[in-house]
Amino acid sequence: MKSKTKQKQNLIKLMEHDQEAGLGDINFNSTIEQPPSLHVVTVPNHVGYYCLGGNIGFCIAFEKKPNWFHRTMMKVCLGWEWKDKS
Repeated sequence: MKSKTKQKQNLIKLMEHDQEAGLGDINFNSTIEQPPSLHVVTVPNHVGYYCLGGNIGFCIAFEKKPNWFHRTMMKVCLGWEWKDKS
């Protein structure tokens, strides 16, 4: 029984502190009337991807195909191989 009264006293102290800080009244009995919103994210189409470690390794997809020089340098310098979307 003592713990409930102590919790209530702590809650009252917290509410008083919030009012002093300018946070206004807190209504703990309020309910949210709005339904949760649904946000749909579409995945952009990709034309190909670089893979490090084969198809089961780390892959990065691109929306625009890099030119031949970039693809060649990525393979020669970093070992990343370009794969077209099939």
